[in-house]
Amino acid sequence: MYNLTIYLKRNEEIIIRDLKELTFRNGNSSKTITTDFSSLVINDLLTYNFKGSKQVSIIGSEISYLELTEVQSD
Repeated sequence: MYNLTIYLKRNEEIIIRDLKELTFRNGNSSKTITTDFSSLVINDLLTYNFKGSKQVSIIGSEISYLELTEVQSD
């Protein structure tokens, strides 16, 4: 399980605990990532939907960078 911090270009942070899923749309197709988030490359033109303890949708052009922190389960 991961916690995600989204660092925005406007000097704000969004924290999503227990990240479960990331979905983004490219043209007519969408892609969902549930395990290997390390392969993600942010595209300024795509909208990303992060789902965990809360759900956040944000366009790639607003994202500066992402930080994933692995959480050890008990």
